[in-house]
Amino acid sequence: MRTIDVKFPTDETVRIGTDTLRSEEAVNRKWVRFTDMLRADGVTSAMLGKEGSQELRDFVRNSIIIPSFKKEIVVLIEKDINDVPENMKEARRKARMQIGSKLGKIEKHLRDAEEAEKKAAAAAAGEGEGAGETDSTPQTSKTDAQRLQKMLDDILAKIGKMEKPAFDAVAVCNHLKKCKGIIPSV
Repeated sequence: MRTIDVKFPTDETVRIGTDTLRSEEAVNRKWVRFTDMLRADGVTSAMLGKEGSQELRDFVRNSIIIPSFKKEIVVLIEKDINDVPENMKEARRKARMQIGSKLGKIEKHLRDAEEAEKKAAAAAAGEGEGAGETDSTPQTSKTDAQRLQKMLDDILAKIGKMEKPAFDAVAVCNHLKKCKGIIPSV
């Protein structure tokens, strides 16, 4: 029988590992919240897709994505290629590629949320693929906050479909969006 010399991580490695996993959970919660807020604002994955609104894509690029970079990278991205020193051109190219990647990531998160909502609606209605079948993935029960977020989304969608509401739909939607922002989405 062969013995293996086992090494255990140091306390510092354990601390960093734990912090990394906590950070990952926090980032996932932020993505859910961000996606919920985009959907509450009426933004869909189709709107952000290549066949969608170029105006919206430009807005997201300029208002959300570019400001997410460090200041020195933003300056590099915004410079004309002819004004970029030769040794910085590759960094500029990579940063500009990340813009498209980040836009795609936002679109994917929206699409995933839309598909999850469709599956949930189909399951609730007893329709669609897999209705009545048991799925191998465990179903997690939703928190009260998640249920409230879903209810607010449903209300916003219903108000958006109303042709001539007898109330100020814009004001109501703005208040509901503020409520969504207050309630934690995870």
